[in-house]
Amino acid sequence: MRLLCVLVPHFPYRCETIRHPALKGRDAAVIREADSQQIVLDFSPGIEGLRPGMTLQEALSLRNEIEITHADMPYYAFVFDELLNALEEISPLVEGAEPGLAYIGLDGMQYIYENDEAVIAAVKEAIPASFEPQMGIAEGKFPAYLAAMSCQLGGYRILTGSLADFLKDLSCDVLPISEKSKTKLHDFGITKLSQAAALPPGPIQAQFGPEGMRLLELAGGGMMTTRSTPAPMRK
Repeated sequence: MRLLCVLVPHFPYRCETIRHPALKGRDAAVIREADSQQIVLDFSPGIEGLRPGMTLQEALSLRNEIEITHADMPYYAFVFDELLNALEEISPLVEGAEPGLAYIGLDGMQYIYENDEAVIAAVKEAIPASFEPQMGIAEGKFPAYLAAMSCQLGGYRILTGSLADFLKDLSCDVLPISEKSKTKLHDFGITKLSQAAALPPGPIQAQFGPEGMRLLELAGGGMMTTRSTPAPMRK
């Protein structure tokens, strides 16, 4: 199934800029509470060194002049649902994989839109420009997601030709697997998807358990998964 992936990077931060426009263009971090600690959920684009999951103390040690705002998960869910509603005006097949990541089914869309670029233009008109969505079109969710990931903010990519050629030089870090498994791949000197795809199934299963076959499938261009438990297409 051909899919259009709509990826809004730094979704929580961008939601915050909707109701707090003063945050735009400033170094900011969105913080959530976890295990009696303040943890970075998201941050404004372009801040070197910050990553989701680090503590606020770690973040401030890297960048001491930073705006702090507290996460509002129900608000982010509301904004994402509104985004999905807007996308449903374009296609009857919409899946919200996780906040900031959605897929649009393109089967039959040729009867409504002249070409892929027309669908992409419709998406850009349907959602706020401040989201700067990255979009990718491919056969299957994971390739479409990677196509979107490879774009600049506000850009798009339509995968044509050999999927294997597109995947081979990408980092293993793009795989939707646990951080533990990613670290193990690096420990073994496996940094590219082409290297991971060439690994024998037996040793991979022994080292990575149930995640091993998922890893091999995706590294070889598998079509069947997203980064979270798949949700049904909204109809």
